[in-house]
Amino acid sequence: TAIGHGIIIPHIRSQAAEETQACFLKLKTPIDFGAEDKQPIDLVIGLVVPQTNTTQHLALLNGICQEFGKPSLRNACRAAND
Repeated sequence: TAIGHGIIIPHIRSQAAEETQACFLKLKTPIDFGAEDKQPIDLVIGLVVPQTNTTQHLALLNGICQEFGKPSLRNACRAAND
């Protein structure tokens, strides 16, 4: 799912997941993902949620979208070296 501003959130609910897991990646070279805003992707937030946690899954996606909607957070992530 592309959320704009060069960010995607690949996400899934899985029976194999016992607890929610997430990872954050900053790509060295942005890639074209065909995002609606035409911005190349350089920030990736991966999310795996247990199959039965539908409400938590939606709440996490909403929270990620809200937080990464803030330019200050996006800029800080892009400026980070590690």
